[in-house]
Amino acid sequence: MTTLRNIQECRRASAALALGAAALLVCACKVDRTEYDPDTPLTFDPSLVSAPFGVDVWEYPEGGDIRESTVFLRDAIVVQDGDVWVPEIAVLWPSRDRRLCLLAHAPYGSASSVTLDRGVEFKGVDAETLTEELLYSDFVEGASKGNGGVIPVSFREALCHVDFRMRTDAFPSEKVEVKSVSILSVCTAGDFRSLPEPGWTVIGEPAEKEIFSGEFLAVGEPAPVCESRRMIPQRLETAFRAEIDYTDTNGIPTHWNVTSGTIVKTLLPGRHYTFTLSFIVDTCTLKAE
Repeated sequence: MTTLRNIQECRRASAALALGAAALLVCACKVDRTEYDPDTPLTFDPSLVSAPFGVDVWEYPEGGDIRESTVFLRDAIVVQDGDVWVPEIAVLWPSRDRRLCLLAHAPYGSASSVTLDRGVEFKGVDAETLTEELLYSDFVEGASKGNGGVIPVSFREALCHVDFRMRTDAFPSEKVEVKSVSILSVCTAGDFRSLPEPGWTVIGEPAEKEIFSGEFLAVGEPAPVCESRRMIPQRLETAFRAEIDYTDTNGIPTHWNVTSGTIVKTLLPGRHYTFTLSFIVDTCTLKAE
């Protein structure tokens, strides 16, 4: 026969079982709040380059001030490894709560210095002796390992390029043979810095520089006499001179040294410009535009 005492004991046992089950449920639902932070190789995705380049990297806390960052990599060489670009000596990302900022240059070893204040610097550059393009990267900030460890790097050209074209209004029965072309006032050396804005400081005084020497037959349509010449970006205020052998419709040859009027043009880093020189037969003059 069931007694009141037995009922009370059953109730106490059921309550104990319920409390035990609740405790187990709480334990089962407890979440491990430790963030997953795997080892991730540092890799890059650059533009414009096909050979090793240099990179300087700084690290700082997420949400922190870049000016208080510390050096993570100094003048590291980055090489292509299959489909990815990696430091020649493998490097892992810092912890996921850290951020990276960086500056890169190419070719490797061409930068005179790399700092957060002045960016990439190329000093004492002589455009007449360069054999490779000088490239600097945009400033990259806030990079995190959440993007698979890959940092895109956009490179830009520090120098500018200039095409020089010649034409004439001579008749087909006349002959205009260009022997040389010179720019009369230009600087060919300078110092570059990429921050806070890309810019050059020229070295020395502007001087005359020959840009073409040979034999070039000018016709009615502009044609290149000198293509993609590397130049130090600067403010040009110059005239041009051309040495020309002219033969008239009667076959009589004459020799001319003609100079254009002055043109003013500001050349900027990474831009491509074209100057067209026209030899006007009737006045035996040179026009630049």
